[in-house]
Amino acid sequence: MAGCCALPRRTQVMMLGFDQLRYARIWVARSLENPAWQVVRNCVGGMAEESRIRRHLRTDADWRDSVVLSYEWSA
Repeated sequence: MAGCCALPRRTQVMMLGFDQLRYARIWVARSLENPAWQVVRNCVGGMAEESRIRRHLRTDADWRDSVVLSYEWSA
């Protein structure tokens, strides 16, 4: 995918989390106000939006919500 640099890092994170640490799920929280994350999400693939965390991050101006994305291990 053009402009996608997240795939090698995704592989490293997934290998560490699932193979070495034996995690069942890896999740991230991302700001709703960060449109670049949609590009990363498309590159990583397989991450499902699970929920939203209200008033998760405080900025100078206001509180921001975050979206929780997860990827579950499958045998």
